[in-house]
Amino acid sequence: MINLLAVFNKKLKSKNYQQKHNNKQLITRIITDKEKKVSFIKIKIDDNSYNVLLDNGACQSVFDISVLEIIKKVHPNIVPIGYDTLVTGFGDTQEVEIYEFPIIIDGWVYYIKASFANLGITEEIEKENNVKLIGVIGLDFFTEYKCLINYYNKKLYGIFSNQKSRTVFK
Repeated sequence: MINLLAVFNKKLKSKNYQQKHNNKQLITRIITDKEKKVSFIKIKIDDNSYNVLLDNGACQSVFDISVLEIIKKVHPNIVPIGYDTLVTGFGDTQEVEIYEFPIIIDGWVYYIKASFANLGITEEIEKENNVKLIGVIGLDFFTEYKCLINYYNKKLYGIFSNQKSRTVFK
């Protein structure tokens, strides 16, 4: 029988794994609720800060439909880059447009692909945490930036192979 823990520990100690993961860089600190059931971060789209939920169970990033108007004011020439079917946590489906736009996290610019919909699911989380959420960052963002979430230290890291993946906001 294979000892999976021994195999995993061996992988963690390998030079190839360490070289690949030593270039992780802090993206931002994570804010959690009292029971540590939900995590969110602060982002900027215009000159204002907003809160977004981190959900590694969500396949794609989704923002409230009202955020599209904010983005269109900042980026008037923005057009959809594609279309997809959005499936909510309640099992509802709807066709949505996908947009790519920059968000700012702790002074760094990240490009996110997201759709826009009516996000009623965040209302309960907002009430419990006394915070206004404008969207959900999902697995697509985590995959794009090779994110590592350290819930214990409340930090979100990314692995950047080149500096084109993110740029300093000026």
